[in-house]
Amino acid sequence: VSGSSLAQLVAGRALPLNEALKYAAQIADALVAAHEAGIVHRDVKPANVMVTEKGLVKVLDFGLAKLAEADIDATRTQEGAIVGTIAYMSPEQAEGRKIDARSDIFSFGAVLYEMLAGRQPFEKASGISTLRAIVCEEPAPCPAEVPAEVQRVISRCLRKNRNERFQHTADLKLALEEALRPAAAPASIAVLPFANLSADKENEYFSDGLAEEILNALTKVPGLRVTARTSSFAFRGKE
Repeated sequence: VSGSSLAQLVAGRALPLNEALKYAAQIADALVAAHEAGIVHRDVKPANVMVTEKGLVKVLDFGLAKLAEADIDATRTQEGAIVGTIAYMSPEQAEGRKIDARSDIFSFGAVLYEMLAGRQPFEKASGISTLRAIVCEEPAPCPAEVPAEVQRVISRCLRKNRNERFQHTADLKLALEEALRPAAAPASIAVLPFANLSADKENEYFSDGLAEEILNALTKVPGLRVTARTSSFAFRGKE
């Protein structure tokens, strides 16, 4: 596959939000296909993700992949062996426990975190310290510019208890798509001051009172943002 690995694209820097989420959606789609075929990748990391010149994402290197319901034999990695790349391991991988598709979901969360933060979520000075952080510590929050919806997706992926993560990659993909969907701007309205067109200047109070009555009534409408009187009345006498 020609192109650049995601590891080369990240290389210690955060990717723009839209770019990172575009790649993440495609990685999730690839994992959905693998998991539906009963295959757990076990080594999801930026170095195993290629981005083509057209921006298409390919998840590669299924060398450590394992059929979820394969019979155990002497030629396959057994439970109790630590398999994978330390920085992106799930807690159950780090402890040598039996793993399933939810382990890939944890690794996906670590990859998405790195794309948005420019650093690995559990990075420490040594491999042993990193393993301990994966099992016992929580990562620092993502940068403030990462939307709360995306942060919640990452946090759920990185839960220590796999029963608290997304249980299926299809659910993760759906949550990611919903987080990508731009939130609708709340409906808003401003009540501008009424102009007194009568010859009697003393009717001015009636114009102001009418605007204020309408403004007060609109503030009771659920979900409607009403501009404050001081802001809207700044337009008095202007075209």
